[in-house]
Amino acid sequence: SGEPIADVDTLIVAGPKEELSKRDLFEIDQFIMNGGRVIFLVDKHKVGAGLSLVPVDNGLDKLLSHYGVIVGKDLVLDVVNETVPFNCGMVQFLIPYPYWLKLVAKNFLSEHPIVSRLETVSFGWVSSVSKNDSVLGDNIKVELLLNTSPNGWIQAGDYSVDPNKKVIITDDQKKQISVMAVASG
Repeated sequence: SGEPIADVDTLIVAGPKEELSKRDLFEIDQFIMNGGRVIFLVDKHKVGAGLSLVPVDNGLDKLLSHYGVIVGKDLVLDVVNETVPFNCGMVQFLIPYPYWLKLVAKNFLSEHPIVSRLETVSFGWVSSVSKNDSVLGDNIKVELLLNTSPNGWIQAGDYSVDPNKKVIITDDQKKQISVMAVASG
């Protein structure tokens, strides 16, 4: 709404699907600069009819990058994933679905209090996160909290999330990918 953020302990910016105004971004930045805590749940895509993906530009990229976090314009997949129900007419079937990650504790930054007591976390249609090294230093620290298995990979550009489409991955594409970060400073 462009109003100063007041009387809030922790602000949650939960997956805006439209571009935030410059005033909204300014007020979020001022809240952070005044010691406020913010949880950003950022979606780079929304899933539409027929499991089609539509890119989302919510205007948060520049703000997050300023605080040391880059959210990829991609989707993360992993061989460690959830079994998901899909309907095909009158029939429902369960299949392993690499776009729904099942992250396990051995791939977490276990000493961080946000994730230290978690065993597993599941995310559907999630993007990668990385550090913006150009702004990191004494004033800003970024820690990557949740990661895929070493057999995760990234899909960018044109792709289908159709569960019937076979996903082909080569060993040289597999790596551990971060999907959650915390910035402080």
